[in-house]
Amino acid sequence: MPTSLRPSLPAPLHVWSVDLADDRWDEDAAAARLTPGERAAADRGVAAVRRRRVLVRAVLRTVLGDLLGLAPADVPLEVRGGRPLVRCARRGPGVSCSAAGGLALVAVAPRAGLGVDLEPAGPGPEGDEWLAAPELARLAGRAGEGTGGDIERTRAWTAKEAVLKAEGTGLRRDPRTVVTPAGGRGRLGSWWLAPLPVPAGWVATAALDRRWDPARARVRPLTPERLR
Repeated sequence: MPTSLRPSLPAPLHVWSVDLADDRWDEDAAAARLTPGERAAADRGVAAVRRRRVLVRAVLRTVLGDLLGLAPADVPLEVRGGRPLVRCARRGPGVSCSAAGGLALVAVAPRAGLGVDLEPAGPGPEGDEWLAAPELARLAGRAGEGTGGDIERTRAWTAKEAVLKAEGTGLRRDPRTVVTPAGGRGRLGSWWLAPLPVPAGWVATAALDRRWDPARARVRPLTPERLR
């Protein structure tokens, strides 16, 4: 039956970080929180991919279960266009997940469209084919800044990915058509973008379809004990 979100979430965005490399995770206990279809999808990956899929989906179901007052396995999640959605009587919470290397983010935004992306801090994807002309010009102006220029480049990529995830199009849409604001902060069409406060060595951006205050966004670690 469709679910209504409890009216107890004053913040516009809730984000949890997941240390995928932590050897204290009980993968079997996490998998028990998934549906048979989700477990089957996870099992199609190699060991590292299965672990990531199981842990990220289990964390998503756990935090949504807390917010909706449901057992994790009972959260009405479905996948459309490769992104998870919550079936609700009214507009439900937006959800988005991203993983890179040994870190993952799970995000929930009450009654808002949402996309998040996480990447290691660095030069970003190879080549310039994914950058629009204004972005190329902006990055050229920072070419001598070393690490700062690399992070700005990665920030542009995470901002594009956040928007493409929020739209549900992914890379089926040419990323050059998503012209990001400087620093990944500002408005892009109907989306409001801002960086997320992730640990050093990482870059992350969130996109919501309503104005939000990034200063109120917190990234909280979710530890293995939470899934036991």
